[in-house]
Amino acid sequence: MSTIGLIERKHWSPPEYFLCGLMCLPFCEMEGLTAIHFLGINGNVYTSIHCIFLLFVTIFLYRKIHRACIVFGTFYAFLFISTLLNHADNAYIVLYYGGRIIGYITLFDIYSSTKRLGLLISTLKTILGIEIIITVLFQFVAQDFFGLTSSRNYVNLLTPDNSLGYYYIPFMLLVYLSGHQLRRKQRIRSFCFWTCICIASLVRAWAANGMVCFLLFLIFVFLSTKIQFRFELTPNISLFLAFVLNISVVFFHIQKLFSFFIEKVLGKAYSTSIRESVYASAISNIIKNPIIGYGTAPTGRLAINRGVNGLMYFSHNMFLEIVIQGGILALFAYIAIFVCADREIRFIHKPNDSIKVLFCAILSLLIMQVAEFAVYNPIANLPLILCFFSKDLFKEK
Repeated sequence: MSTIGLIERKHWSPPEYFLCGLMCLPFCEMEGLTAIHFLGINGNVYTSIHCIFLLFVTIFLYRKIHRACIVFGTFYAFLFISTLLNHADNAYIVLYYGGRIIGYITLFDIYSSTKRLGLLISTLKTILGIEIIITVLFQFVAQDFFGLTSSRNYVNLLTPDNSLGYYYIPFMLLVYLSGHQLRRKQRIRSFCFWTCICIASLVRAWAANGMVCFLLFLIFVFLSTKIQFRFELTPNISLFLAFVLNISVVFFHIQKLFSFFIEKVLGKAYSTSIRESVYASAISNIIKNPIIGYGTAPTGRLAINRGVNGLMYFSHNMFLEIVIQGGILALFAYIAIFVCADREIRFIHKPNDSIKVLFCAILSLLIMQVAEFAVYNPIANLPLILCFFSKDLFKEK
């Protein structure tokens, strides 16, 4: 047994691990490789074919479509319709992004139906763990190897600096789940090891949003597993708390209270005037087209909001960006995902530590999206997707 828990060998054979790894790879793509143009790497076609294949397999073998595919699919359907009506040439983007999420859910459906969710979680953790190790090595040896983003942040092997948190928080959830059958000391050792690796990467990138939300995740995990509260951070409660926080930021600008911490402690340039003007412009755009929105762009973020400096930005806020792209209908569909996810975990009368860590990951990722947008990212949606398979996780212990 590895002391750091890179691979938790249970009763699965090497061929099973290998096949599961092949199934997982399209959802663990490394964005940094796309920056190396001479390699000609573009996995969109392969990923699309892979997702269609997974969906075909689950329909053909099990003659069903998982309810998570339906609720997520409804959300992406509204985004697709909006994009089709506003600029049809970008409609394929929603099909790709949405189809990738549906394919991801289908992968979990296949492994849950065969009672091998543990194998899938362990394999995902292994692949991401290897990618994270290589990412950290590049960060400390050749940080600029994969180039820079338009906002002058480093592009890492796994993902740009600002998006690292979307991978590290779900990864730590996988670490916790995959180590559930280890001895207590081994489980703690594995969790601490990977926590140090992720923190080192975030500090090296100096990604303020990612660092803060990752630390919040660790605090939430500690409090929820050590202290008995009267309520749990269920998906519905997490979404409500995130909604209140977003209202406070967008309309009451409470972020001004932390400007000293952001600028002096974290050393990040922060212009409240630019961010506030972007929020105001986003709200103005929403009022002009509130029902169906304006669709999406090839990057997944629609930069139609004008800042005080005259430049165009995406909304820099999850709720605003959802309404910008898909209107109020898409927002309701997104809320419905959390409502359905919440119902799926209602059978658990007393959540164990694994479920509590799952809830902490959901809330932390929602907080991170107060200034970001990651509804198209499969890994960032992993904790929410796992809610729909909580019964199967319980059965496999």
